[in-house]
Amino acid sequence: MTQPSTPLGFFMSEHYWNFCWSFVGTSRVGVAMWQLVLKAIALVLIIEGVTPFLYPTKWRQLVQQLSMIDNNTLRLIGFASMVLGVGLLYLIKDFT
Repeated sequence: MTQPSTPLGFFMSEHYWNFCWSFVGTSRVGVAMWQLVLKAIALVLIIEGVTPFLYPTKWRQLVQQLSMIDNNTLRLIGFASMVLGVGLLYLIKDFT
């Protein structure tokens, strides 16, 4: 087996993509699931980009303030965000 010429060479190889697509398969459910995941990622990118686009100075100040918060507080904020997200997904699931 030859070594990739670049650090990202493995991710460009045919073996890697065959491995990735083996999880999707050709079923409509697998394709629909990945489409939904990509839509969710796209929505996150859109929402995350609104603040720096509309208020770049305020966003820069916020990032500077966040850099001063200790790690435990950031972990608590991240955990609370994950719990809130799971709770919202649970509520949405019940309505559909």
